[in-house]
Amino acid sequence: MSSSRVEFMRSRDPGAPWPGRGYLLPAGRREQLRALLGRVADLTGRDDLWDPALVVDYAAAHDVIAAGWEILLGALGTHPVGHPAGTNGSGAHLNGSTPALDDLIDLIRDLKAFDDDIRDERLELRDAALGRVREALAALRRIDATATLVNEAAVAVCSLGFDRAIVSRIDHGRWLPETVYVGRDARWAEEILAAGRENPVVLDENVPEWEMVRRGTALLISDAQQNPGVNRPIAETSLSRSYVAAPIVAHGSVVGFLHADCYYQKRNLDETDREVLAAFGEGLGYALARSAVLDRLNAVRVDLGNLVSGVTTALPVADWSLHRPLDPPSDPPASNGHAFLQTFLAPGEDGEAALTRREVEVLRRMAEGDTNARIARRLVISEGTVKTHVKHILRKLGASNRAEAVSRWVQLERQQRVPGE
Repeated sequence: MSSSRVEFMRSRDPGAPWPGRGYLLPAGRREQLRALLGRVADLTGRDDLWDPALVVDYAAAHDVIAAGWEILLGALGTHPVGHPAGTNGSGAHLNGSTPALDDLIDLIRDLKAFDDDIRDERLELRDAALGRVREALAALRRIDATATLVNEAAVAVCSLGFDRAIVSRIDHGRWLPETVYVGRDARWAEEILAAGRENPVVLDENVPEWEMVRRGTALLISDAQQNPGVNRPIAETSLSRSYVAAPIVAHGSVVGFLHADCYYQKRNLDETDREVLAAFGEGLGYALARSAVLDRLNAVRVDLGNLVSGVTTALPVADWSLHRPLDPPSDPPASNGHAFLQTFLAPGEDGEAALTRREVEVLRRMAEGDTNARIARRLVISEGTVKTHVKHILRKLGASNRAEAVSRWVQLERQQRVPGE
């Protein structure tokens, strides 16, 4: 039996806290900051302003620049103008020496310029992340099937700048993970998902996510390993230090959650990350409500190559039981040219739902001989999602392999071309 991926990652991760919060400073900016604060220390004799190991992000850089700024302004306010540098008028030195007035003013200007520059960069990073939210939601609008949408939503969250994502649903007051995406490690994702599913958490005031249900607002957890209220099985399996979470709202109710972190970047998250995920979660809620309606419609009558048209069912209210198949129709389809098609697509005896629109598209590509990778490129979805569709197609058609499924597809096409039917 293969060893646990979680145990392997835990052996490489001692669990030490990560410095900083939010977006990290590029190496070049950290060197500039080091030089500026070195000049502050040289002019004022203060070498206790900062710990280089802790000033790794934009927020901390702003704080330490503000501290340096206050010290320089204080030195400027007490500067013995008109006296030689290094004396206070009576010949005595201040802090060993008094900085030259021009040097103080130049350094204050340089600190201000640096602070303005990193503030602009931080805003640009935020705006870029929100732009990626718009792009990700636009891509998801092309997906009709809910199961595909949920899988791709986790991938889309990571396109926003996060490393890992969980999409969950709420089922009778319990928090149930639906899919986990870890861009670098599918096996770890599977173990995180299993931990969440095997240990469902009851949503009440004892868990932070309860606030999302109660208020419908996103949250930021800064101490995931120490916080006793977090989902312990997921926290211990993921080794997450901090995460953001956002509610998924459909038809005015919180029906699920998004969770995300930046484990591989070793970055603690901040309010900007919370804002970004909240914006994506809001758009995803609309997309899920739409796909739920389409799922219900497709379960009654699937448009396969435009051979079947019209929908004969009323629209139900969409909820998070998005993949739940409808009961089979009470009246059997009429015996006509579409009879075999209806049998081909109708729910089976076990209540299995009909092929979804996306599954039909995948089946068509299979019939053309496309590989999973090529199907993924043509449909603009991940290869893992294609594999999931293929698995569902085989199960729904009672086929043991791809060739058998395609054979049934060919049989269907021939049936539709029979004259007089």
